[in-house]
Amino acid sequence: MLYFRCHSFESNLETTPLIWKEDNMAKYWDIWERVSSKLQMHDYIITKRPGIQNEDSRVDTILILNRKEVLYTLEKYYSDFREVFGEDFNPSSIINEVKDPNSFFWNTVLKHHAMLGILLGYGYMNSWIFHWKDRYAETTNNRGKFFKALPFQTVDDEKIQYPTVNNFPLPVFRFVDPKPIEKYRKERDLIQKKYSQGDFLTITIDQLCAHS
Repeated sequence: MLYFRCHSFESNLETTPLIWKEDNMAKYWDIWERVSSKLQMHDYIITKRPGIQNEDSRVDTILILNRKEVLYTLEKYYSDFREVFGEDFNPSSIINEVKDPNSFFWNTVLKHHAMLGILLGYGYMNSWIFHWKDRYAETTNNRGKFFKALPFQTVDDEKIQYPTVNNFPLPVFRFVDPKPIEKYRKERDLIQKKYSQGDFLTITIDQLCAHS
């Protein structure tokens, strides 16, 4: 799953940096909704929701979900999601609820650091440790001191201010376990190789409409 805050952007795809323009995002999203209604996307959901985490609810967030990957994640870590959600749920049917801004399940898990991190692929350990650090680091007991002292790292790619297809950053998050970063780097290499083989828009639409 991917998500990004709903600032708008303009880009000439492969070479021109993404230029963020908040005043155009509503226009672009309206265009996307009209176009996407004509696409047969079997494996992906692209939807807009009010701001997640503690962001201003007036700032929309765009979510891109790979159905199979999200289903796998919900089933693999079912006990964690069930504990946070507070009741049993059906992973297969709950995925479609992400389109509903009033979905109690998605409003709950997307505001939880660990659940969001797991869905975004940050790694189970990284996601829970960051959640605990955020929860306890400001306390003065031994638990707080422990999480405050943890050696979190971030990727240097966060310094890339204007990404392009040939030079785009890895997801920016804090980690203690570097294995997800290694996975992201391999995936980026595959993405860049794929986009080097043809037209950006054609490749993207073909990927979205592919039915595996």
